[in-house]
Amino acid sequence: MAVHQFNLKPPSCRPPVSAPSTRQCCVLSSATAKIGTRPVAMIKDDKLSDVIGTLHKLTTAIFSDAIQRKLILDNLTEAVFTVDIDFKITSVNKAAQGITGILEKDVLGKTCTEVFSSPTEEQFCVIDQVLEEKRPVTKLTRHLQIGDRLVPVMVNAAPLTDNRGVIVGGVQSFQEIQEIFQRQLVFDSAFDGVFTVDMDFNITLFNKAAEQLTGFKQDEVLGKPFRDVLYSHADLGLPETTPLITAIQTGHPVIEECIYINTADGDILPVSVRAAPLIDTRGVMIGGVKSFRDNTDRIQTNLILDHVIDGVFTT
Repeated sequence: MAVHQFNLKPPSCRPPVSAPSTRQCCVLSSATAKIGTRPVAMIKDDKLSDVIGTLHKLTTAIFSDAIQRKLILDNLTEAVFTVDIDFKITSVNKAAQGITGILEKDVLGKTCTEVFSSPTEEQFCVIDQVLEEKRPVTKLTRHLQIGDRLVPVMVNAAPLTDNRGVIVGGVQSFQEIQEIFQRQLVFDSAFDGVFTVDMDFNITLFNKAAEQLTGFKQDEVLGKPFRDVLYSHADLGLPETTPLITAIQTGHPVIEECIYINTADGDILPVSVRAAPLIDTRGVMIGGVKSFRDNTDRIQTNLILDHVIDGVFTT
């Protein structure tokens, strides 16, 4: 009976004497691998390293960019949230979470109207309108329901575009204006007409009493030179100086003067005015403020008294 001997040692990977000195392996080659009897092409080690390195760099860059954007949003003092093209919330910064008490993880993927409540007719969520009309809106006063409080906020919103200019979503920001709102209420509750101007004498505020006395609406006159608004009547002419101009130029208030201004209807209105420069907390002049009241009754009373006196001393 023949006895067969088996060599259990692994096959040698040494190249044959006649073969080139380049590395070859009879089991697995760096260029090909055998699955069954069929050779399959493989990526060379150096090329595979390059691909992995490139993917790592791209992934790192993407995550780094996203982290940087998130850090920027979270360091803004203004509340901000973003939405995608389907109006779904994609991020909420820390300021927005602080004002509203919501957590970002609880609202991601929801719409603005599902998250933020506004019981007034003017909706807080203007981002939908912005994306539909493809144009930004700024400085809108809205009210936001936060628990039991109805909080006045200033809202801005704009579309978000990519490098090609294609709209990919939108961003809405808001900030509490409770103190500003209260000041506006006080401003509008004043009996006298009051308006303010900047250093170029353009109107920046125009209260309710001023609207009632002159017939001009605040929206009509904001940003316009006050002389063009209140001294446009042909019989008045455009004055070179007024109590308000004097107050700004001298830095001192003008106590009281009787002047004439025109109304929106084209009438001439006698008014008693006071004016003063507006100074900010740094002590820098930023404009001026002028208050005025209808002086018609006083003038009529003086005319009557003049006639009575004339009658007494002439009869």
